[in-house]
Amino acid sequence: MLGTAIFMSVAMTITLVFPNERAVFLKEENSGMYRISSYFVGKMIVELPYIVLYPLILNSILYWLIAFPAKGFIAQTIILILISLTANGLGFMNGSIFSNQRIAVAMTPLLIMPFFLFAGFYSNLGTIPSWIGWIQYLSPF
Repeated sequence: MLGTAIFMSVAMTITLVFPNERAVFLKEENSGMYRISSYFVGKMIVELPYIVLYPLILNSILYWLIAFPAKGFIAQTIILILISLTANGLGFMNGSIFSNQRIAVAMTPLLIMPFFLFAGFYSNLGTIPSWIGWIQYLSPF
């Protein structure tokens, strides 16, 4: 559940970034100042401290409060950072799909819910039909 909390927090935060900057980005991109890929790589680099520090700090506090064995701390931290990176990418995608900030925030949970469904949170993975069961491998959970 910690991974879910980090995923939703990062995805919702990053989803709010692009709609606010859309007008400036479109103006600069249409004038040929830079390519789209350089903008998103730069954006990822700027967001990297948040993406790494948030799961690191949260896991450093909660891991010891829950009293998990000490040998799994590094592995869990790396997994949570990877989940945070995945949420960052999904947040950028959702933010760039919708031009309105309110619509982007409203649609992000709807786009993430299938990941929960096919990760086995709401139903047993054995009961999901095989023709649609492949989606479980796309789920970051």
